[in-house]
Amino acid sequence: MSGFLGQIAGSLLGSGPAAAAAPVLIQMLMGGGAGSAGAQAGGLGGLGGLLSQFESAGLGAQVQSWVGSGSNMPLTAEHVMAAIPPDQLAMLAEKVGLPHDQAAALIAQVLPHVVDHATPDGQVPAAGAATPDFAGLIGKLLG
Repeated sequence: MSGFLGQIAGSLLGSGPAAAAAPVLIQMLMGGGAGSAGAQAGGLGGLGGLLSQFESAGLGAQVQSWVGSGSNMPLTAEHVMAAIPPDQLAMLAEKVGLPHDQAAALIAQVLPHVVDHATPDGQVPAAGAATPDFAGLIGKLLG
């Protein structure tokens, strides 16, 4: 998974600490990782759970634009901070070694592209379905 997210991060962010942190951050946010590590790291229940969290924060139009076939609406760090509970965002940021505002900005920059590429048919994968290789996707987008 790290290859996909790494590629997305590389194409969007270039190289450096932010590009390296992006795949890890998105993976943890969605609860990816070995065993229960993703959930312990603050995962929101896969792609569907993550998107539900953003919809609940009033960002349904943005989410639908990323899943749909049209252009992606932007996401801001403020949107991310409204959608992700502060304690969870702080924990994720600490795990990747970034201040929480930088982690939120990084999520805002990468997440719309990750969702767009993970939903090529305009449908969010069902819970329990094979998880897309988010790290590889970020790597492709960033590489």
